[in-house]
Amino acid sequence: MALCGDDDPPVEAAPNGVRGIKPLSGLTKMWSCANAEIGVVGAQIAQVRGGFKVYYEVHLSFPDAHKQWTVRRSYREFSDLHATLHKTFGRKLDRQSAVFPKQARVEWAWSQETRCVQAARRLKLKLNAYLHRLLELHDVHTSPIFRAFFDFRDQDVMPTSSLTQLDLDAVSPLSSTDSTSSSVNDVGSASSATISLSSLPSTASTSSSSASLTSQPTSLPRRASDTTAFRKRGNDKQLASTFSLGTQTSANLSALDPIALKALHDRSLHTLPPPSRVVKTTSDCPSVVLYGQSISLRAHAGLVIGLHKRSAWSGSQRVGAVAAVAAGITFLSGPIGITIGALGSLGKHHLSKTYSLGTSRKEAAKYDEFRIQIAEAFSSPSRPVQYGDCVRLLNVHKHQYVRITVPSDSKRGYLTADSSGKGTVFKCVSPLGYRGPVVCGSPLCLQVADAASPWYHDLIAIHKDYVTTDGSPAIFKLGIYNHPCMANDDIAMTVARPMPRSVTVRVAVYNVWLMPPIVTTFVNVSAYKTQRALAIPKALAASTTNLPDVIVFCEAFDVEAKALLASGMKQLGYLYETRVAGERSNMKALMSGVFAMSRYPIAAYDELLFGGTSLGDDKAADKAAIYFELHKGGEVIHIVGTHLQAWESPGAVATRKKQMAMMMTWLDAKMLPKRDALLFAGDFNIDKMLAEPNEFDEMLERLHARDADLAEGSSPFSFDPFTNVLASSGISSGGKQERLDYVMYSSGHREPHAATARVLPLKALDGWPDVRNNDRETLVMDLSDHYPVLGEFTFG
Repeated sequence: MALCGDDDPPVEAAPNGVRGIKPLSGLTKMWSCANAEIGVVGAQIAQVRGGFKVYYEVHLSFPDAHKQWTVRRSYREFSDLHATLHKTFGRKLDRQSAVFPKQARVEWAWSQETRCVQAARRLKLKLNAYLHRLLELHDVHTSPIFRAFFDFRDQDVMPTSSLTQLDLDAVSPLSSTDSTSSSVNDVGSASSATISLSSLPSTASTSSSSASLTSQPTSLPRRASDTTAFRKRGNDKQLASTFSLGTQTSANLSALDPIALKALHDRSLHTLPPPSRVVKTTSDCPSVVLYGQSISLRAHAGLVIGLHKRSAWSGSQRVGAVAAVAAGITFLSGPIGITIGALGSLGKHHLSKTYSLGTSRKEAAKYDEFRIQIAEAFSSPSRPVQYGDCVRLLNVHKHQYVRITVPSDSKRGYLTADSSGKGTVFKCVSPLGYRGPVVCGSPLCLQVADAASPWYHDLIAIHKDYVTTDGSPAIFKLGIYNHPCMANDDIAMTVARPMPRSVTVRVAVYNVWLMPPIVTTFVNVSAYKTQRALAIPKALAASTTNLPDVIVFCEAFDVEAKALLASGMKQLGYLYETRVAGERSNMKALMSGVFAMSRYPIAAYDELLFGGTSLGDDKAADKAAIYFELHKGGEVIHIVGTHLQAWESPGAVATRKKQMAMMMTWLDAKMLPKRDALLFAGDFNIDKMLAEPNEFDEMLERLHARDADLAEGSSPFSFDPFTNVLASSGISSGGKQERLDYVMYSSGHREPHAATARVLPLKALDGWPDVRNNDRETLVMDLSDHYPVLGEFTFG
């Protein structure tokens, strides 16, 4: 059964037009307008012989040429356009995923008019998406065939009295690939606010002179992101509620922990840091990213975003781990080993799952090419991607859209790629507050823009190497795929740079003592993690007017506490971060707990896992060293962060020596330029004051490093049980003052003119009752069992 008059004979692709109206397809200058906007905005129905016929309204606006008009085209006319274009540009259309939408074979309704409305409701959005795919292809949108499609035809001057405007339930143009997607909600009202078809330019609202051109601007929202829901945030507050965990977080926090729950709620109300907190940077590449181009996404200091099979421990493995702990089965020594040793011996269980987006090194990256597509109501020929645009991502290799799904074994949403065709809509947000076109190599945040999503307005994060909806917001580096430019890290490393320039670098190391929940529960160590993770950024901001450029964190084992810490640090302007080094291999229960955050761009991330070179309790963690490049003032500073073997036994001393030897072999293989500075930051677990004879001096010799001079007035101890209640008792306390944490510079690379170190005695601005010792009158003010150490280096 034919629907809506689609048994009409085919229409010529480029008809002669309407008498008295000059064709517009030949106005080349007009078609090159940078701010042109084209989109399917509505539908009308006309009664014809034998039934009804639907016309889709296509609105075109060329502000620079002072021209805008609306034409009516039937589904058959769109189909004929596609058939004609496919003869010439078939391969390009297929590569661009410009798939022409098909009508449903059967519409379940009694009347033919109702069937027409049902078909139009689905096809209007799909035709708009198809039209946008054509606009992404330069050869297509510059062809006479395509441009002639918008010349006036007889139906464009049809009397409006013979047409009826269809009410398509005000479907939002965001849903351009899926008729089931919802429209944009107004966060300020209880009901949903949509882009109403009645507010769009329609030929039904014109008289018989509807074919005439006008230079008057329209009042419709030019983009879906211009609607009320997004306007309330304002372009100057793009991340007003997004440097946070969001209100839909699925962190494993007990309902009995009101402090943690209140913290999550407060996070959703926080605004961006002041402009002075955010370091403004620009990309090294001037190329603008265009819609339809293949792009790459990088995060965590240069790791590539691709598709991976997600892995996790199963429920039966967790039960087995607990049973093993209860039975005392362990191959490790010490109380922490008794608690979690068996858990590590279970290893990883690889689950057969949909491909998820995750990070990996370039050499291990798979399916890392994505095509960025516009999800706005309007597009234009060769339109550049702009901050504030709503977009979809299509994985080129799998030919599948990226969307948010919730696996059966998780409560958080994961970004996956599947063949359902229902791609999630994201909003492009600049973490630096920039507006306008996005250039290759720019930092970018992705904000969920689907109103029906439970994560609406939340920023996308990275959790355990996978791109999710839960955690501190991820800062992606968006680049044109395989683009030969300086923004490409792999190419930039091989390009000669000018003579060194003066630069001052401030690097801190902080052992934050955020032990895993199982250790806190069974061994009663590392208390007040939630409170401390929330308080550390505030205390750091109050402690100095010059924040460190980079902070290397150690012992960040607790995933949820680490997310709180990272979220708070990002509000201070620490937008860039590395992953937590380590892998949950067959013999390791924990990651290394080592990661870094920076106020300046970082790149070239790498990590060295010490593996079996560990002893006692440290065997439970995948101890490691991290490496990355800090880019500041046009200079590259190479930074190594680590956390070495603990304790003072002869075996521990020997293990630290082996770990440092591994680290230097690893660094020597990188052949770092001698003209660049190389800094070491970490908890080396070597006491400068009371170490084994010559161990501190041996460390400097092995690392070819020099320790910075202690600043006047600074305490010499980074671990001090006399001033820090968290260091005064428990298994981590030796009961003595120690200097264990260092920021040092390499004597074999560029050396600073001045180098100083300072122990920062950080305390909470507002303490909390010492409920661990049932002392509610005493406030705990300490933030970790260690104090951070800040090193400042001036290179001439």
